[in-house]
Amino acid sequence: MVQTKLKKFASGKKHRSVVKNRGKKGDISKFRSQLDSLGLKIIEVTADGNCFFRALADQLNGDENAHQTYRGVVVEYIKTHQEDFEPFIEDEVPFEKYCKSMREDGTWAGNMELQVASLVTRSNICIHHSSSPRWYIRNFHAQGSRMVHIAPRASVPNQVGFRVFRQKLKPKRPRLRRYPPPAIAAMPKRPVQIDM
Repeated sequence: MVQTKLKKFASGKKHRSVVKNRGKKGDISKFRSQLDSLGLKIIEVTADGNCFFRALADQLNGDENAHQTYRGVVVEYIKTHQEDFEPFIEDEVPFEKYCKSMREDGTWAGNMELQVASLVTRSNICIHHSSSPRWYIRNFHAQGSRMVHIAPRASVPNQVGFRVFRQKLKPKRPRLRRYPPPAIAAMPKRPVQIDM
């Protein structure tokens, strides 16, 4: 689906390679319909190396500009739990150097940061991919646990960074309060003995 073409500059002397992705629109529309069936819509975040933290901030705060706060909390958690995370640092980078680099604006998050983000925000994370199964980071199994929905832009060819998804707004229905029936509310707390 990716095709390379040569184009001439205005002067006619130089050539440059231009890559056209003919399948991109089809892939993104297919991805949108996949998300639509789940009641989700795509919200683009700035792709500047902070995209995962921006997506997280958008999902949890509604403001991608709060990304530095989430980055700081994630890095601090990694530092305080060094014995748990140090074995997973790649390329034999010293632990302190890794943490210092990860704290810097624009450093890409990896799998370890996604796991830690789930823990510190007390949220499960669902990672969507176009035409592929969803991946989950599930640390919380209680009913009603929060789920953050994100997707690497790489799930659609030639894009880098993360997208964030929001639930599509559904019309609100009035909530009914549930009260226990009067007979149950008046029952004694101690067991009742029944003679037969």
